[in-house]
Amino acid sequence: MKPLLLSLLFLLLVSGECSKQAPIHRSPTLYGQWKWVELDWTFGPGTGITYPGPDSTVILQLDSSTYSILVNGQIRQTGACLLSTSVFGGNTDSTLDVSDPGNYSFARGWVISGNQQLLIQNDILSLTQYSLNPAGTATVFKFTPYP
Repeated sequence: MKPLLLSLLFLLLVSGECSKQAPIHRSPTLYGQWKWVELDWTFGPGTGITYPGPDSTVILQLDSSTYSILVNGQIRQTGACLLSTSVFGGNTDSTLDVSDPGNYSFARGWVISGNQQLLIQNDILSLTQYSLNPAGTATVFKFTPYP
């Protein structure tokens, strides 16, 4: 009788473990929606990290030829974009060329423009822009898949 009870208990435990499903993980692709999580910046010898405000949600929406930036559901910037890749010395570099229509300003919030080096690694989309000036500035916008 005891072996029968142990066998039934074992089967019950095994069947319970088999029915659990792993959490669904959406592998990110470039096109879709991305939520801004931080901005890493460098200006000369100074560096810093900027995060979105506690009650602000910034979404970057990309498709094959256009982009939009939404802040709390309101479009702040929209325009054309073009993805290009190049292979040099065995390395593949991707660049997202983002056109700013010019009617947006930093005072109104968000501006991303020009050539952005693109990298998706560990579910984080990084857009990096280096400025050719004596101060040696760089900005890295980081996004995670949304929703």
